[in-house]
Amino acid sequence: QRVVALDAQAARVVVGRDLCLGGMRIAANPELAVGDVLRLALHAGSDTQPLVVLAGVERDDGADGLVLAFAALTVAQRERLEKILAQS
Repeated sequence: QRVVALDAQAARVVVGRDLCLGGMRIAANPELAVGDVLRLALHAGSDTQPLVVLAGVERDDGADGLVLAFAALTVAQRERLEKILAQS
C-alpha cells in the first residue's frame, strides 16, 4: 500500500479490492479511521474518466484492512459501477 500526501488537502493513493455495489476494502492505513469520509476516483480498464464517488470508512478489520461503504450513488454512478464490475 502506497500513500502519497501532497499537502493539507492530501491526496491518497489506495488500492481497493473486493469491489462491489456497496463499497470495497482497502489495505490498513493508519491515516484513516472509522467515520472518515473519502472522495474516491475509481479507475477501471481503459476508461479515460474515473468514476468519482463518496465513501465512508465503515469498519476497521485490522490487518485485513478497512471496509469502505459508498454513499448514496446516483443512478448514473450505479450504472457505471455495474459496468466496471461486469468488466472485471
